[in-house]
Amino acid sequence: MAGPNDTTGLLDNVTWELDSFVTPNVIQSTPAEPPGVAVDPLQLGAEAWAVPLVFSIITLVGVTGNGLVIYVIARYGQMKTVTNYYLLNLAVVDLSFLVCCVPFTAIIFATNDWMFGKFMCKFVFYFMQVTFTATGLTLAALSLDRYYAIIHPIGSMYYRTPRTAFLVNTVVWAAAFVLASPVAVAYQQWEGNFQGPRTYCTDQWSNQYWRKAYWVMMVVLCFVIPLAVCTFTSAHVFHRLWKKTTIQPLVTTNQHRALMRKRKVCRMVVAVVVIFTICWAPNHIINLWVLLDNNFPETWVMFGVKVAALCLSYANSSINPLIYAFMGENFRKRFKKAFPKVFHSNRVIPLGAARSARHVMPVIQGVANGNGFLQPPEACALIGEAERASSKDDHADIKGTKSDRVEVISIEPVHRQADTM
Repeated sequence: MAGPNDTTGLLDNVTWELDSFVTPNVIQSTPAEPPGVAVDPLQLGAEAWAVPLVFSIITLVGVTGNGLVIYVIARYGQMKTVTNYYLLNLAVVDLSFLVCCVPFTAIIFATNDWMFGKFMCKFVFYFMQVTFTATGLTLAALSLDRYYAIIHPIGSMYYRTPRTAFLVNTVVWAAAFVLASPVAVAYQQWEGNFQGPRTYCTDQWSNQYWRKAYWVMMVVLCFVIPLAVCTFTSAHVFHRLWKKTTIQPLVTTNQHRALMRKRKVCRMVVAVVVIFTICWAPNHIINLWVLLDNNFPETWVMFGVKVAALCLSYANSSINPLIYAFMGENFRKRFKKAFPKVFHSNRVIPLGAARSARHVMPVIQGVANGNGFLQPPEACALIGEAERASSKDDHADIKGTKSDRVEVISIEPVHRQADTM
């Protein structure tokens, strides 16, 4: 790509570099336009308002969801497990990206101009690459953690600790900052005159070979390799967990519950990885095509495909909390517990009905916990407060009133150090 001062022939074709993680792209005139007539799809199309609207929805959902994830893990001690520390890091990465990067991209689409100065030109696009790198490395670390927890449970118990997870997350961030550093050097603000005076922020490389080598390397390191690690570990974990019941029949309820818990956690981790792949693969494929093929079809159709792929990749930062809410039973319970007025689902039953049920079914000597298993009735208690903290493995919080009614708050397991979600 031409340098910031060499604009001859460039300004007839270039519109705007929209994605920082990927190779700078060039949108040329459509075949229907006379030669030499520049086409600015961001001004002539609906992208100037549609894309910022989509980004606004993504940001609203993502900031709320990731904020909830960070809050419940930080507040509730039972959520401070090794696996959840990696999910916490993912939430921090996604929240940082949504707050620090997405608004600037939305404004670029709306104005087709860079108006934030030289420092922000470098910082915004550099931090975008940092968050993308941190996401891929964190997913690889998360998958490896589940692999060792399931395949080598005894050997890994000494180093699978929250402290280790914190150190790994720190290394992930440090590696991300280092690997993304060329972006901070390459991105520059410069002035052009494409359909009027404009300010641009694009990456400027003196050597196109190094430019291509860097972007290919980042896709391999931050997407291909993490995806390969996740695929390898997930295949072994699923083989072990789903084969266990046929080769080694479970003889106790606790063994069955532990196996079900591990399966739930692994399903969620796999879901996060699959969504990451679906969201990011189209963007990487298209941008590598742009980077490596000098005959890339610069048409309106491809421009629309590129914009759609960009929106899909950004949406990944808002989807993970939804996965936790739908697939993570304990995340869902903590959300309800932290914000009972928002997630109100408590059932109120007459006290008389409860007494009648006790006489009709005297055979029931326990209370079902969150996993559907019975536990001794002493694990339950009628209390006058709205909520009571308990250190039992499984408990029910029940709130009594002066009227002839009992409000069942929840029946939920309290975690040991096992990874539950």
